[in-house]
Amino acid sequence: MSVFSPMMLFFVVFPFLSFFVFGIAGTLLFPKHGLWSMPLTVLSLLIMFMFCIDSATSDFVIWLILFPLLTLLASGVTLWIKSLY
Repeated sequence: MSVFSPMMLFFVVFPFLSFFVFGIAGTLLFPKHGLWSMPLTVLSLLIMFMFCIDSATSDFVIWLILFPLLTLLASGVTLWIKSLY
């Protein structure tokens, strides 16, 4: 598996982007709509990725559910911490 293969990008880069960039930074940049818009962004990116690599296996569907939930969790925790201060 090369460093720039689609699966390597999906399993290494996209979780980082999903949790930190979309979940935390997206919530801070878009405070009014960050909680629901960032998980929808992640879900739409995953669906586009699924159609690009033509892989709708059951394993991929698990990640299709898991990544938006991680983003929603990061967004919720960010809003909770932000409300404390």
